[in-house]
Amino acid sequence: MKHKLLAVTLLLSCAAVSARPAWDDEPIEKLIARADARSDNQAQYCADVARREVEIANQYYTNGNVQKAEDAVKLTVTYSQKALEAAKRTHKKLKDTDLTLRKTSRRLSDVGQTLAFEDKPAVKDAVEKIEQVRSELLKMMFAQK
Repeated sequence: MKHKLLAVTLLLSCAAVSARPAWDDEPIEKLIARADARSDNQAQYCADVARREVEIANQYYTNGNVQKAEDAVKLTVTYSQKALEAAKRTHKKLKDTDLTLRKTSRRLSDVGQTLAFEDKPAVKDAVEKIEQVRSELLKMMFAQK
């Protein structure tokens, strides 16, 4: 019984690792270049950059480099807004973009809970801006045609 449980656990772990998004392995510079290029998937690429920037900000906060972390948080907001602009232009990948930005917002909120009091307002403001972007995306998704 233990061997079966171990085998199932190992199989699920392998599946989880292989199910990681491709952008996790891609350097952020390449992902940003793809997000800045006009394409039908630009909204999704911009949302992916925003999500990656949250993790970069978290690393900077963990290492005590607050200025670089705040810059990464600003980039998170910038790319979430670029995702909205691209979505308005193409009307493609709206659901995927919204889901990615929801994960981004939640993760950034979680990061904000771990910060010192003086560092929290910038993160809270960024989360609110991302939620505004999501609200606009949802309006686009459910607008009467």
